[in-house]
Amino acid sequence: MYFRLCLLFIGCALVGKTWHFARDGFRIDRCQSLEFSSHGQFSDTQPYRYLASGRQFYAFESLDGQYVVKLPRTDIYRSSLWRRVFPHANKEASRLGRKEFLLESVRMAAEELSEETGILAVSPRQKLHLIDRLGRTVSYTGPCVWQRKIPLLMPQLEAALQQDRTSAERMLAGLAVVLQTKKGKGILTKDASFLGNFGFDGQHVYELDIGSFCHAPGSIVYARQPIAAWLAAHDPIAAQFFQERTQ
Repeated sequence: MYFRLCLLFIGCALVGKTWHFARDGFRIDRCQSLEFSSHGQFSDTQPYRYLASGRQFYAFESLDGQYVVKLPRTDIYRSSLWRRVFPHANKEASRLGRKEFLLESVRMAAEELSEETGILAVSPRQKLHLIDRLGRTVSYTGPCVWQRKIPLLMPQLEAALQQDRTSAERMLAGLAVVLQTKKGKGILTKDASFLGNFGFDGQHVYELDIGSFCHAPGSIVYARQPIAAWLAAHDPIAAQFFQERTQ
């Protein structure tokens, strides 16, 4: 009897985990509790299909491929059942601190770096028609960030370094402009491994990750270091060009 109950429990757990991974962890109730400050005006009634999940957001892409809407992952700020039964003050303070950090980062991205991030608007409560990873259509009402859909820079840069030095230098110069702009405003990206978080639309470079900004006036060296290190390992000439542009 106990053996059968254990098998049943394990089976239910496996089904639950399989369902969770199939949806990439996305659920409507995991995105509705943060209170973003409103910024800008943007409206788009077309459905948005599932694109990806990150540490702080679920991303959905418009069917015409022009826009991305990001929904905050509020589940990462909730206490587990174990923590609710046995609360820990330091853990709760850390969780609250990360939540406030994200809210401030989104505010900075929208109000101080909208041109550098491609943000169109931030809505504290927006109704959306979403298509999840399994192809199901769901309705959502809650906070979101509207952003232009920009092709990732890294694949373009890797190809350009092999085939088109002029285009590669244009991208690196665009990267330098973004870093210099942030430095002038006293803003730093806290995530030091953020090289893959940039986009390039053929003319301008954008920083697409909006969850790691903080005010930290000072040197540009920390911001450029991961980019410079990658270039030094792959293309020393390009690394020298980038260093000169970010002196």
